[in-house]
Amino acid sequence: MVHRLTRWLVTILAFVTTLVWLTGEASLAHSQVPDRPTGLTPTAIAHNAVALSWDDPEDESITHYQVLRRDRDTDAPGVFAVIEEDTGSADTGYIDETVVPLKRYVYRVVAVNAAGASPRSSYINVDTPDGPPRPAPARPTGLTARSVAYNSVDLNWDDPGDRSITHYQILRRDRDSDAPGVFAAIQEDTGSADAGYSDETAEPLKRYVYRVVAVNAGGASPRSSYVNVNTPAAPRPARPTGLAAPLLTHDAVRLTWDDPKEGLTTGYRILRRDRDVDPSDLALVVDWNTGSPHTHYTDETAEPLKRYAYLVVALSERGASLPSAQVNVDTPAEPGALPLELPSRPTNLRVKPNDDGTITLTWDAPDDDTITGYQIVRRHPSEDEGVMVESVIYTGSTATTYTDDGLKLDVLHGYAVRATNARGLGERSNFDNATPHVMVPLDFGLGAFTVYLTFDDGPRVPYTAQILDLLERYGARVTFFVTGLNAALHPDLIARMAAEGHGVGNHTWQHERLTRLTQEQFNGTVGRTQDQLGAYATRCLRPPYGSTNGRVGAWVISMGLQQVMWTIDSKDFLSRNVERIVARLSERVSHRAVVLLHDGGAAGGTVEVVARLLEYWSRLGYQFKPICEPPAGADRPPNLPASGRPAIRGVPRVGSTLTADAAAIVDGDGLANASFSYQWLADNAAITGATGSSYRIAARDEGKTIMVRVTFTDDAGNTELLTSAPTRPVAEAVPPSGSPGAPQHLSVTATEGGGELAVSWTPPGDNGGLAVTGYQVEWKLASGHWGQPSDVTEGSSPGTSYTIMGLAEGSLYAIRVRALNQTGAGSASGEELAAPLGLAPLRAEFQSLPASHLGTEPFTLRVAFNESIGGGYMALRDSSLDVIGGIVLTAGRVDGRDDLWSIVILPDGSGPVTIILPVARECSTSGAICTPDGKGLSHRLEGTVQGASAPATGRSVIADPVQEGKRVESDTQVTSKQH
Repeated sequence: MVHRLTRWLVTILAFVTTLVWLTGEASLAHSQVPDRPTGLTPTAIAHNAVALSWDDPEDESITHYQVLRRDRDTDAPGVFAVIEEDTGSADTGYIDETVVPLKRYVYRVVAVNAAGASPRSSYINVDTPDGPPRPAPARPTGLTARSVAYNSVDLNWDDPGDRSITHYQILRRDRDSDAPGVFAAIQEDTGSADAGYSDETAEPLKRYVYRVVAVNAGGASPRSSYVNVNTPAAPRPARPTGLAAPLLTHDAVRLTWDDPKEGLTTGYRILRRDRDVDPSDLALVVDWNTGSPHTHYTDETAEPLKRYAYLVVALSERGASLPSAQVNVDTPAEPGALPLELPSRPTNLRVKPNDDGTITLTWDAPDDDTITGYQIVRRHPSEDEGVMVESVIYTGSTATTYTDDGLKLDVLHGYAVRATNARGLGERSNFDNATPHVMVPLDFGLGAFTVYLTFDDGPRVPYTAQILDLLERYGARVTFFVTGLNAALHPDLIARMAAEGHGVGNHTWQHERLTRLTQEQFNGTVGRTQDQLGAYATRCLRPPYGSTNGRVGAWVISMGLQQVMWTIDSKDFLSRNVERIVARLSERVSHRAVVLLHDGGAAGGTVEVVARLLEYWSRLGYQFKPICEPPAGADRPPNLPASGRPAIRGVPRVGSTLTADAAAIVDGDGLANASFSYQWLADNAAITGATGSSYRIAARDEGKTIMVRVTFTDDAGNTELLTSAPTRPVAEAVPPSGSPGAPQHLSVTATEGGGELAVSWTPPGDNGGLAVTGYQVEWKLASGHWGQPSDVTEGSSPGTSYTIMGLAEGSLYAIRVRALNQTGAGSASGEELAAPLGLAPLRAEFQSLPASHLGTEPFTLRVAFNESIGGGYMALRDSSLDVIGGIVLTAGRVDGRDDLWSIVILPDGSGPVTIILPVARECSTSGAICTPDGKGLSHRLEGTVQGASAPATGRSVIADPVQEGKRVESDTQVTSKQH
């Protein structure tokens, strides 16, 4: 019993020992990653799949595998992508269904268990083969021209929804130069599957045919149906408008015109006609191409006393515009008998001080007769008395004496004089000097003193109003030199200045330094300020900073203004020390001193200075007057000069009446109450009895120049005299004149532009005694009434042709022409009838044409037109067609389209059947194939369907209407060739 128990215990112990050993082995196995897979090989390779297998490792711990792949043509060496993270089992095989044809792949495999991933297997290379052939795409449909311009055509077609399409080919044929059916590929690869394309190689006035081909890996589709496109003419630049001649001299004319704002113009052509010499239809080229889009030009080839007519033509890469309306220009006489050399120097200058603080200059004039005035050069100490400075004064007169005032007393002043003419300034005279002084009678004290207070840079709030209050309290009147900008901001202050008796002078628009400006800029800033001041403006200008020179002085005079400077500068803009400024001005003031202060740029200190000075100087009996609004008497400033010239209106011809025009005369002292008197002159000699505002030219005046001298008294009591420029020599009388005769040889032709008629003619045999100045073209519908005339072609070059645009295509028009002269329009020419061409003819082609018929059954064909044809659902019927060997059963629209028709024909027997669409000569004829707007079929279309016994070959023919006997055949089943 003990023995048996012992054996049983030994057996149990052995079993437990074995179980412990096995459990330890299993635990050890699950704590290690699998070994590297081996024996990787492809078991099958296709264009779209690769089957892999590898050796069974007999490792029960493996749960699944990872599959790695690299593309040898695109991936970097050693860089693999995981194409399968978990195969889902420990099976030693895998099928990769993500491959594509013609690829070079590398595969590796990794085993995975609970402990992790094994090292990668060794690799294998796999090259996938090409796939089975892919069918080419279907033919594109719905091709249309979405938009057509002179240099581009936008095409669209239906999206086929075929993702295999990679791109399209675009085909084009020029119907006027390419053979029928011969297309050129203008784009081999559009670069995408988008169903649209823009042809930017199109040219103006071309008749194109487009077709489209779809392309994929399987090849190219059949060609689409075609679309006809007619590109319009390139637009010409717009006709220039607003031509004017704002500036002219005896030898130059400045032209300006409006900017067309098209961005097309590259230059302009300048044309000129001498109205006294050249025929009305002849204009000479001054400048063939200015080469610039700038809308201004200066003709420096002009001559004195010429009557010119100017025209401008816009130029661009697309051609030339119609000429502008002409502007007439009369150049003045040359100012001076000589070619304007600089004047000689004045001589014998004498300078004499007067007892009132002024200095009088006298001198001897040069011998030149072209002198227009003098420049006084004054040398005097600067305000800080450290240096000597020079200033200049323009007299604006040919008088040889001048009195200078507003000087600093008891200081030596030196002078020289220079003569000026239209050319410029001459040399200085001899130099002389004097010291101004004042002799004051003891019993009159200082009551005779007059001070001219001036305020610059305003008006400014609140200081100008405060200064005006002080001036009103003391009864003082002054001059304000205001900027145009500040005047525009404070018009109420300007009105108050004038209402309270103060002068208002010009200080430019925005305080510009005049010596740095061009004359055009000067005229702009000064003229704009004068316009802003309006009725309140005086004729006085103070240059900002006192910056002036001879050039600026001449510009001032040319605008009828006078420069006004100062003798004492308060320098209130540099310091607010009221005590110092008051002491300085009180110490330096003199009789007729011109004091410079600021109400615009000096802040509040100036107000206190003015209050102190007015109170102090008023107690001394000083008078305060505006230098630019002089009262009557000796204390007013010198007479402000008159400027401008009277003009003569009319033709200088014996028997004609000339009229004097004084509208251009201006006078700084005012002309509100002026009365004018006139004296007419012939060759500078007064004409007896010719003292009215008009003069009838007598026979004795033939060959002489006529002028008019205008005398008047301005509002300040000054007598002024101005003389006009001379006319050209008086011509002999002409017999009475009338309207011109009718133009001859009228010709009207239709152009290829569409909606246009070109009209030409020859001048009338009788011009009515006056030169023909232009022509008037008139047109109407042949069945209508004469309406408004066209634009007058006056002055156009060559003048005897005109293009009427915007007419209805195919409509019949009547055209006539009239000549124009100074009396008006003459008789009309004979009428000519013409119809504008259309832009695109109506054409047709067979879209489907059977190769043969059975002889006993009807067959169907389709006809496509490039435009809709009129007449509703019965537009195409039996009477419209010629059928040989059969009859038309029905003809109707396809899907309601007026440009696509289906025709059912019953053969007479087994022979061939010929279908003919004839040319429509007249749309009024029954059965004529025409568009709704009356455009007839332009080319004959013919197709033949063979009988039952004939070979299965279809034939279609299109014949040119001018070559009806000649056929062009094509062995095609579905389309016909187009001429």
